[in-house]
Amino acid sequence: MAAINLHCGDALDVLPQLTAGSVDCIVTSPPYAQQRRDSYGGVDEAEYPAWLADRLDAARTALTPRASVALVIRPHIRNGQLSDYVLRTRLELRARGWAEIDEWIWDKGSGMPTAPNDRPRRSWEHILWFAPGTTRPWCDPRGNGRPQTQPFKMQGRLFRNGYGGHKLRAKPYVPHPISRGIDIARFRLGQNITGDDVAHPAPFPPALAGWILRYICPPDGRVLDPFAGSGSTGVAALIEDRAFTGVDIHPEYVDLMRRRLTPPPPAGTARVR
Repeated sequence: MAAINLHCGDALDVLPQLTAGSVDCIVTSPPYAQQRRDSYGGVDEAEYPAWLADRLDAARTALTPRASVALVIRPHIRNGQLSDYVLRTRLELRARGWAEIDEWIWDKGSGMPTAPNDRPRRSWEHILWFAPGTTRPWCDPRGNGRPQTQPFKMQGRLFRNGYGGHKLRAKPYVPHPISRGIDIARFRLGQNITGDDVAHPAPFPPALAGWILRYICPPDGRVLDPFAGSGSTGVAALIEDRAFTGVDIHPEYVDLMRRRLTPPPPAGTARVR
């Protein structure tokens, strides 16, 4: 059974105390700048880039050399235009030596009907993929792939555009039985969240967390959520048979995590792709 470690406190204080080299990836939806201030406090937009970067820096020692960080986040609309705090956070992390590997998308479907009435409803969020340095992070690109159902053809448009290559002309090409996954996760906001799971102002779908960690967390690895909230990343980690470390500054959310993760969900059950 995968191990569970829960901590109550500010990630800035807790993360440096974790065992060095014990964490294979971070999957988290950090607090958004100046959002839901009445529910769990807020961070000023001007201070946010340094605030988040400080906490990720605090986790560096705990990360393995090929670890990844996945941040689910989006900017809000302020005074009629898009806030720039997410953009500035990305640049701040780069300036501190974090490598931005790629960007994925969480497609939430119809989205919440709360967007301003002068523009389309917002129905997606960023998934920002970082690594703690220049080392190529561990990734299983087929973690969310599907069985190959069509044979690869050595003629036609793909071959004419150079995808065949001279090496493939020399010997038959045998496709991998599983395709590489895509970079868009399609899960409704409330997917596989029920009952007490929603006793949090920003519930995070376990299905989405599972989709992310299947790409960036090795089998039998450990995933860390430094802003764990209700513990949805932990639910996904245990379903995928990964260990989980959760940190939250609010005791009531740590208690909520403990209730959701004890007893743990059986590995391999309720997987959503």
